[in-house]
Amino acid sequence: MLLAGRSSGGTTVTERVIEPASNKVADIQVLRGLAILLVLAQHLSLTRTLRDALPTHVQMPFWLGVELFFLISGVVVTQSVLSTSRSPIEFLVRRLFRLIPAILVFLAASAAVFWVASSLPVDNWGRQNFSGNWTDWLQQAAGVVGGFFINLSGSAHYLNGAMWSLSVEFQFYLAFAALLALCTRLSVSATRRVLLISATAIYALCLAQRVGLLFDYPILSDSPLTYLRQWRFDFMALGVIVACLPTRQVSKGGSFSPYLILIPLIITSLSEDIFSAEAPFLHGFAAPLTAICFAALLFLARSGYAFPNSTGWLYRSLTWIGNRSFSLYLLHFPVMAAVWIAFDRLTPLAFSSDWTYGVSQAVVTLALALPCAELCFRYVELPGQRLGKRLTARGRGLPTGVNVDAGVVAQPSVAPGASSV
Repeated sequence: MLLAGRSSGGTTVTERVIEPASNKVADIQVLRGLAILLVLAQHLSLTRTLRDALPTHVQMPFWLGVELFFLISGVVVTQSVLSTSRSPIEFLVRRLFRLIPAILVFLAASAAVFWVASSLPVDNWGRQNFSGNWTDWLQQAAGVVGGFFINLSGSAHYLNGAMWSLSVEFQFYLAFAALLALCTRLSVSATRRVLLISATAIYALCLAQRVGLLFDYPILSDSPLTYLRQWRFDFMALGVIVACLPTRQVSKGGSFSPYLILIPLIITSLSEDIFSAEAPFLHGFAAPLTAICFAALLFLARSGYAFPNSTGWLYRSLTWIGNRSFSLYLLHFPVMAAVWIAFDRLTPLAFSSDWTYGVSQAVVTLALALPCAELCFRYVELPGQRLGKRLTARGRGLPTGVNVDAGVVAQPSVAPGASSV
């Protein structure tokens, strides 16, 4: 990834658009790679075993990877619509073909594990977590695809442990499309102002409610604002705000990036448990601080200055992982369940201690999840994205080979087959 080719007075219009986009999409993909690694760290048993070995108790903070994903989504979809078509129908079509094909693969994997767990003689813990009633499974599967999973009653099945965030994404996309429908006759600059004002209002209200929690002063606690805050819609709104801001060259921005990641993790690890009935410090202080740090990180990434070395092996590795982060996010729970069942049936010694199981689970899960994510990415995600782009391009009378998102973050020149969003 070369930093040469940034716009200057003598560059052509094509160079000003295409060259920076290469590094912008790479920096955002690196953040996706970091986000999915955080999520995996939160869910793998080895991380909890390592945490329990510490001399003092701290919370597991790695679920913040989901918050980082939310901010990235807010940034990317806003940049995309402001740089290409602002049609709400085209926006939803692109989102549909971006997400649904891989989600169907996840549901197929989930159904396979569910069937195996229901058919094999596993212990009580396995039956309770991996098998059950097919009616309940189908209801939750419909909620995952339809975007109302978080609105279902009852507890989520283990295999759907990470699927709540997709409902947040889907509901955000519907609200975003509705807002675009009101802006169809507006100019790009006017649409940007509408998005900025709307997102700022939502984020400010959620922030006020969060600060109220910190001081035990409820603010609009019985309003829909509580729903938005509890499901972290304010993080997505903040992503929209970041995308609407003008980019700036911050040549030393890479020196700040590690702190923008570590500070939220440290503060959150010292906060209350996320599942606590009341967690004023976590929701009233740690969450807003996390949002500010991640927003600053995305601001740097938008300009391609979030990381100092864009040619090193670590940068390239995180870019590769980031490109496949959606498939990896979807498939890691079914893979972990399959690994547990395989250990239970074939190698019970894997459960001899927390350390043995933690190391074994991490090694086997990653060895299986990464190639599964690669296959899903190349043969499901990418064809789905290309189909969605062809459909929207054909609807506007463009040649089907035209990249309607060129120059933003949808043209992944960092690596062959890089993901668009």
